[in-house]
Amino acid sequence: MSVFFTLLIKKIAYFFNVLDYPGPKRKIHKKRTPLLGGVGIFLSFFVVLFFIRNALILGDLNYIHWTSFFIGSCFLMFGGFLDDKYSLKPINQIIWPIL
Repeated sequence: MSVFFTLLIKKIAYFFNVLDYPGPKRKIHKKRTPLLGGVGIFLSFFVVLFFIRNALILGDLNYIHWTSFFIGSCFLMFGGFLDDKYSLKPINQIIWPIL
């Protein structure tokens, strides 16, 4: 599932031009490289977690806990997306983990 979502996100990154281009500062790749690979892993993790949530023995977790965990993770992913797309300064990057 991670491979499928990562390949899908790769196509989306090319479509929306969320790419890293070779350059002089610490860039070792020779051609443009799609970003957002973490989104594919994020999606596969939560899809699998959704389907096996009843099989997990985790105590008194109910839907509000799962929803809160998902929403918090979405904040982190959204911050990562913005950083990939716009190369945010560190002071702006820290906002998303704090939220």
